[in-house]
Amino acid sequence: MERRAKINLVAAALVILAIIAFFSFVDPTASPYFPHCSFRALTGFDCPGCGTSRALHSLANGRIIEAFSYNPILFLAIPTVIILIFSKRARRSVALPIVVLIVILLYWVIRNLPQFHSLLR
Repeated sequence: MERRAKINLVAAALVILAIIAFFSFVDPTASPYFPHCSFRALTGFDCPGCGTSRALHSLANGRIIEAFSYNPILFLAIPTVIILIFSKRARRSVALPIVVLIVILLYWVIRNLPQFHSLLR
């Protein structure tokens, strides 16, 4: 592995560890550092990111089912980000951003349907 790749790997690992540490100690529902969703305040609907901070807090504390109930798309986002960090081929992919955008848009619509809203917090 070349030197630059090793530095990138170490930097990515440190960022991930810092995020895990931060979210394991800071509860987004009780902290003034986390803003409320502007989209939800304006429309009354959840955006694709609504619940992500709470999900990361729950995930960092080992509460996987609770994290999933806050924002299930996070469980697709985390592996996608890891793949993008470590795969040059994925970063050069033309299809990946299109697929990600379609999945986010579908999730955005589905999470706001009344029959699915009760499944999520």
